[in-house]
Amino acid sequence: RDEKNKLLNEKYKLRGMVYKLWGEKNKLKNEKNKLWGEKNKLWNEKSKLWDEKSMLDQQLSKMFMLKLERKFPSDLNYKDEEKKIKIQAEVIQEKIGVIEKEVYKVQEQVDE
Repeated sequence: RDEKNKLLNEKYKLRGMVYKLWGEKNKLKNEKNKLWGEKNKLWNEKSKLWDEKSMLDQQLSKMFMLKLERKFPSDLNYKDEEKKIKIQAEVIQEKIGVIEKEVYKVQEQVDE
């Protein structure tokens, strides 16, 4: 009878440990999913910035074609507009760089 009680106690102790480990495993899974969500959010943000930059590049191309066709108001206006657009594109490129660093950090956490 004593031996049986010992074994039952051991069984319940082990079962408790298993449940505790499952809880920890689920907690880690949730953390990982949260990090993946964060990473996806950053990728979406990066994608939007690339779209913005692409539109600016298209705008530059269109302006250049107008200049070639001599339909752009003046050289001075063209250079001012071109400079503004290039600055906007640089700012967007910097933002993309920052996001890529954040994505890298999140990916490192996911890999741990």
